[in-house]
Amino acid sequence: SVDGASVDGLTADDARHVVVLGIDGLRPDLVAESTMPHLAALASDGTWSRRHTTVFPSETRGALTALATGATAQVNGIAGNQFYIRGTSPDQVFTETTHDWWAADERLAGNLVKVPSISEVLHQAGRPFAVVTSSGPGVLPALNWKGQQRGQTGFNVRHPQIGYPHSFAVRAHRSLKIPAGGISADGPMTAFRVFEREVWPYDKPAATILWCTEVDSVSHLHGLQSTQLREIMRACD
Repeated sequence: SVDGASVDGLTADDARHVVVLGIDGLRPDLVAESTMPHLAALASDGTWSRRHTTVFPSETRGALTALATGATAQVNGIAGNQFYIRGTSPDQVFTETTHDWWAADERLAGNLVKVPSISEVLHQAGRPFAVVTSSGPGVLPALNWKGQQRGQTGFNVRHPQIGYPHSFAVRAHRSLKIPAGGISADGPMTAFRVFEREVWPYDKPAATILWCTEVDSVSHLHGLQSTQLREIMRACD
């Protein structure tokens, strides 16, 4: 879209909004018309890369911090789900919970994540940013480190006690009837509904990351050739 003209119903203002959908653990060689027809069609009609690879080591919180910062672990400081830092305490740094992130940041004098993330860049530009996940409790800080302090939006449907700002979190709980113990089996769809109903109509973020724990969990439990994996892939599609 150029100069406010509409292309297929998309205005110039709409074109300034980006949604990143992450399907954790989805191998590109498993995506085909027979397994994920919608995603395959999206790739066919758009632009995609055959050479995408994750960072090393390919652990969740390290990979997501790399996604959020555009920098590898050697640069951004998050080497994986847990790691040692040379020259500091002999204890490992953990990233499993938000408490782990804050404890590590305090230990490192506020220098846990060493480079700016999309959260910080958009905040400085005065543009809203949101992250909605259906994954582990450490995923939200990996994708939006210190976003709460910037007044940004964050929510984890599997661990709904992790949500900010509070007014939004309360609204999302009530609107989608999310129980205190969270939603697991229908987590990806619930995360999308949170964005659709309670994020987009209110904030229209310049960028949003929707991160789904599947198909990672079912792959670990049942394997890459399992019927359960195929079912979850179809559900995500």
